[in-house]
Amino acid sequence: SIGLQQPLCAGNSNGAISLYMASGVAPFRYNINTSHTTPAPNVLGGLAAGEYILTAIDSNECRFDTAIHLTEPEELLIIPHTTPNDCIGADNTGTINAIIFGGTAPYRYFWSIDTFSGPIVTGLANGLYSLQVQDTNKCADTAIMRIAYDNCCTPSIPNAFSPNGDGINDYFKLLFKGDVRIIDFFVYNRFGERIFATAYSYDSWDGTYGNQPCEMGVYYFYLRFICGTEGDKVIELKGDVTLVR
Repeated sequence: SIGLQQPLCAGNSNGAISLYMASGVAPFRYNINTSHTTPAPNVLGGLAAGEYILTAIDSNECRFDTAIHLTEPEELLIIPHTTPNDCIGADNTGTINAIIFGGTAPYRYFWSIDTFSGPIVTGLANGLYSLQVQDTNKCADTAIMRIAYDNCCTPSIPNAFSPNGDGINDYFKLLFKGDVRIIDFFVYNRFGERIFATAYSYDSWDGTYGNQPCEMGVYYFYLRFICGTEGDKVIELKGDVTLVR
């Protein structure tokens, strides 16, 4: 008779074939796929999935040949589906649903968030999250998933600021939630002279020009930026801002 131990995980070489001879004259010799014949025990291990020809030879040189097919589970694979945050609320509605393929159920889930132990996590803020899944044979796969904004932004710009160094409203800048990429951000004085320019989304005007503090009064701005991640929504803002000290 023949006993088979299939490989436990995809790509593993822990399969084995056992051969128990009911006839013939001992002692027996064994080989597999015409490799070196050995009088080793009748369990041939360290085998990956595939086709094998197993041969047993008794002391009278009588032969027994048989074809063996070892199979392995499909590769364990995590396919994550994420629901992003939508630029509204407290950024805590993100969701990850981990779909598992392959391996051998049941599965165990090990999230970077210790409070979750199943395939679905909810109430997520923006950020990176990791998951390792193990099947019943401890075959494993790991995935890193990102919760972000849903191709959105909510921009606003103040109408006054006070660059007096008190840590409150010291800079004039675009305020936003979501994904923003500034194309042009200009500030002009009342003479039409450009005194500030940037194309960096987190840059701001500190109320100076040529390293000198600007006088109190009204200044004018022009702002053009891309809202969201698709790059096809360009917003243009222009108006005035009051500098107070």
